[in-house]
Formats: sequence, C-alpha cells, structure tokens
Amino acid sequence: MPIKPYGSNKHYGSNKTFALFLFFMFFVTFSLFAQANIDKMRDTIHYGTDSEITALLKTLKTDKNKELDDDLIKLAKDSSNDLIVNGLFTYFTDSETSGLEDKALELLQNREDENTTIILAAIDYLGSVKEKKSKDVLLDIISKGEDALLKNAVRSLGKISNLLEGGSADQTAEYLIEFYKDKSPKEDESREIILAIGNTGSKKASEFLMDIITNADESAYLKTSALQAAAKIKDPSALDTVLTAAKSTEAGVRSAAVEALGSFEGNKAEEAIIDAFRDSFFRSRLAAVKAAGTLKLSGAIPYLRYRALNDDAASVREESIKVLSEIGTSEANNVLLSILDDKQINDKTRVLCANALLKTDASKYCDHIVEMLDESKQKKFNALYAGLLKALASAKTPKLQDLTARLYNSKDVTDNAIALDITANNDFKSFKDQVEKISETKNSTLSAKAAKILKDL
Repeated sequence: MPIKPYGSNKHYGSNKTFALFLFFMFFVTFSLFAQANIDKMRDTIHYGTDSEITALLKTLKTDKNKELDDDLIKLAKDSSNDLIVNGLFTYFTDSETSGLEDKALELLQNREDENTTIILAAIDYLGSVKEKKSKDVLLDIISKGEDALLKNAVRSLGKISNLLEGGSADQTAEYLIEFYKDKSPKEDESREIILAIGNTGSKKASEFLMDIITNADESAYLKTSALQAAAKIKDPSALDTVLTAAKSTEAGVRSAAVEALGSFEGNKAEEAIIDAFRDSFFRSRLAAVKAAGTLKLSGAIPYLRYRALNDDAASVREESIKVLSEIGTSEANNVLLSILDDKQINDKTRVLCANALLKTDASKYCDHIVEMLDESKQKKFNALYAGLLKALASAKTPKLQDLTARLYNSKDVTDNAIALDITANNDFKSFKDQVEKISETKNSTLSAKAAKILKDL
C-alpha cells in the first residue's frame, strides 16, 4: 500500500479552509457595504431635501428596489413638503403599491386647502391601487364639476367601479352616461368619461357607446374612444357596429375598430381582421396584427409572415414577429425559425425571431441559436453576434450552462457581462466562483453587478 506524503491531507484541508474563510470574509464585507448603502439611502429619506428625495426615488425605480418602501410610506404620511409628497404618490402609483390610501383619502376630503398637483397625484394613486373607499369622494368631485380634477377623478372611478359590490359597475356606468349627457363636457373630458365607462365593464353602456360610434356628427377622436371602451365591455350585441366601423373612411376610426375586434369571437370578427391586413393605413395593419394575437388566429399566420418580412412600417414588422410567438403553434414557430435561418434577411429581423423563439420555448431552440451565435462570431458578423448574445441573455434554460462557462472564460468584458446576466436569470449557483472573481475586479460597473448577483445566489 503506497504511503501518502506526510501532511498532504493536512495541507489540502488548510487550503480548503482558507478558501472558505476568504469567501466568508468577502461575503461579510459585501454585506456590510450593502447595508451601509441602505443606511445612507435611509438617511436621505429621513433628512434629505426634496431634490435629494427625487433623485433617490429615480434610483430606486431604476434598480427596482422595494427595500425602503416602508420608510418612504412613513415619509409620505409625515411630510408636509408638497414636492416630496407628490413625488412619493407618483412613485407608488407607478408600482401600484398600497399603503398610502388613508393619506390620499384625507387629502381629497380636505382638498380645498391643498395644492391641486397633490390632489391630482392622490386621485391617480387611489385609482392605481383600486381603493374602493374612494368611490364617494370621487363622485363628489365629479358631481361638483371641479374642472381641474374632473378627468383624473373620472379615470380613477372607472378603475375601481367593476370591483364594487352589487350592481355598482352598472350604476357607475349609468351615472357617467347621465353626466356626459347633462353636462356637455369638453372633448378631452368626454374622452376620459367614455374610457371610464368602458372600464366599468357594464353592458348597459353598450347602446350609449354604439350611438357615439355611429353618429356622423361625432368626432373621430370620441368614436375611437368609444371603440376602445366597447372592446373592454365585450358585448356581443356591439359586434355589428364595430364591424361597420372597421370599414369607415376615417382611418383612425377604422384602425380602432379593427383592434377592438380582438375582443369579439366568431367568423365575422376573424374575417374582418384578416381583411385589415391589406389596409393601406399602417395603423389598421398594426391593429390587425394585435387583434390576431389577442385571438391567437392561426389563419393569420401567413399574413403575419408576410408583414414581418415586407411591411413598410417597422412597428408592424416587429409586432408581427411578437404575435407569431404569442400564437405559439408549431406552424407559427416554424415560420419564425425559417426567418431566423434565412441569411438573406437582415440581422435585426433575425434577432427578433431568435428572441421570440427563446421566449416561446428556450430549451427547444437554445442549442440552435447558440450554433448560430458561434458561426456569427467565427465569420465576424458582429451585429448578428451581439444581437443573438443579448437574446440568449434573457433566456431561461439549464442548456445555457456551457455557453455561460465559455463567456466567463472570455477576455471580452461584454461576454463576461452577458455571462453574469445568464447566471442571474437562471440562478446558476455553479458559477458562484466566477461571479466572485469578477466582483473583485477593477471594473467598477461590472464588479458591482457581480457583487449584487453573488448576494442573490
């Protein structure tokens, strides 16, 4: 039996222990750094000026950091600085975060003594969090005809009405219809009322909306709003009116009607959507693409392929690729794959197809796209390589581990950054050592990113 060198196990154990010690020290150091950063932001919340708070909110929104929400909510409740309170209402409205309902209701109930900007922000907040208790005060604002607040109050009322108990959605729709008829609001106010009526979901509003759509004297602006409202209500009795509007000579009305058809089932709606793919007005074609996606129309696949490759409008081309992915059948995916593999087609379109396929089934299409990536790098097709690499960075599949390892070994900083993205996106704990190594580099942006990912891993 061979004799092991004296002390070999001891040395191995020592090295391993030392490595663990280093990792532990790094983790402790990073944790302390992260906590110090949080403490500094918390100090800004407690003692900062309105401009400093505004800058902090921008940073937190960009980083999607919710760790300080409780501190910010307390600040909003306690502060009398209009700029700070307004900024916080806007911040929490965007994220639909609850916690300030009582503050907002109190402001609305005492609105005569408050800055209009603050009241508008409070109204929008109550709508965003769908606070049912705000119904009465919103109705009070509307009934009193408070012009400066009217549009926002109507918008928020529409958002909460279908959540109220009993027949409140129907009652809200009827109230808004009567207000519309009795008060003759300005056109921009009328639009908000119509859209709010649509948000109630009440079928009792269908006749009112159809009257607007078919009224020859009504503006295209309000007809379009009524079509958007009808799409939300989805009353089958409105289909014929929407079909007629889809043939309107007014281009804006026509496109709004085509998009609204995505809310209706049946052959008539599907045939009208397919017809709209031939409309010379690009917004009607775009609306047809969106409606086909909403209904997942397999019959639209050949039209979507043609539009993806040939449409004059970039928005139609890009939306067509997205909708093919949303339809998600083997036929639709094969169309995307054929475009991806066609070297005569421009790089941007091929990359969009790669993105779509990876979102549909990353595990199925990953290997194929990685092969394309390697080929594009070998042939120095730099734009295609960068696009495909970015697409793969957003994919979720364990099949990306080999590529990730290669990217970590690359001397290209961009490759390293993508490796970090893939690691974070897929929670690849096996790359913890590589992430730690990058976190210790002198590239401040990359090292900070790595440090954050290391903490999450």
